[in-house]
Amino acid sequence: MSSKIKQLVSDLFQKDEKKVIKTIVLLEGDGDASVIRPLCELYLENKSEKINGKIVEFLSKLSDSSATQEMIEVIRDEKFEKVRQDLLNTMWQSKLDYTPFLADFVAIACDGSFLEAFECMTIIDNLEGPFEESQTLESQLYLKEYLETEKGKDKQRDQMVSDIAVLIKDFDRSI
Repeated sequence: MSSKIKQLVSDLFQKDEKKVIKTIVLLEGDGDASVIRPLCELYLENKSEKINGKIVEFLSKLSDSSATQEMIEVIRDEKFEKVRQDLLNTMWQSKLDYTPFLADFVAIACDGSFLEAFECMTIIDNLEGPFEESQTLESQLYLKEYLETEKGKDKQRDQMVSDIAVLIKDFDRSI
């Protein structure tokens, strides 16, 4: 992380809302994947709708492929569980290809809430592929475990996971 980016990241946690918003705008031009986690931490801790709206806008506009790994690490982190649905929403809105992380989205859909499963379904439905056999096999293991342990607890999530299973089956056939 360059000294300029380090300074901007520290400015994210100022008390002045206008300064924080200005910093987020500056990060859109000067930032890299290293600013994703601090932005998500701010989103988690912050109460300002204006700031949070700017963070969502920033994350939704991500276009640098190096950001995919960082976004996946953030959504895997239990620390961000209460904002995971919002973060997943920015992922399907961005122009990034999360194809290599198919199994991660299936796992979140199986472990998370209905709304998280819905966001994962949207992401999975928009993945470009091609998919590797290991990804579809790992996804099928998550789906099998869901059927054995979670099925019947939430009918809406059951339907969403079922829809995901159909997509995974189609992906597997195309390999």
